[in-house]
Amino acid sequence: MEFDALRAGARESVDDLLRYEPEFVRTAKVLEIVDRTMFELGYANVAISEEFGGSGLDLLTRTAITIEFSRMSGKAGPAHWLKHGEPNVTQVK
Repeated sequence: MEFDALRAGARESVDDLLRYEPEFVRTAKVLEIVDRTMFELGYANVAISEEFGGSGLDLLTRTAITIEFSRMSGKAGPAHWLKHGEPNVTQVK
């Protein structure tokens, strides 16, 4: 049940964020609204081990969430946050 709910939530989030895709493609930068949404919903830490503050989700669930976010351009998603770190969400408008 948790798997289905988490995957559905990720899919819904991506469906909403896809409206920013043209700007993302044009600028080649992950927009602050995307970063903020990902962190607020807890998806940004799915690729991080629980011992380092990650989600603690099983591999299948992490993979399903990552697949959903891969529907956006490749620079958005868990791999982006692993490489660039967490943005200062308090400064995002």
